[in-house]
Amino acid sequence: MKVEAPDVKPTQIPLADLPEDWTAHLEVTRDLGTAWLTGGSTVLLRVPSALVPETWNDILHPAHPEVAKLRVVAEYPYPFDERLKQ
Repeated sequence: MKVEAPDVKPTQIPLADLPEDWTAHLEVTRDLGTAWLTGGSTVLLRVPSALVPETWNDILHPAHPEVAKLRVVAEYPYPFDERLKQ
């Protein structure tokens, strides 16, 4: 999806703040995400992608008051590679 979020500042988890082997330890990112969600400080959390280096994922806090500021402006089909089923 493409989401517009005017005037919304996400919380970002810098890659430098994570341990070197963070992708191998689910509890590291899960704990950070849980702390962000329960703290309720922002509507978006920007985290480094565990799958694609140098890219980011934005996580939405659905119960945050600023969620009304976000708008889905486009949807894209997810290109599932059929070769993975073989």
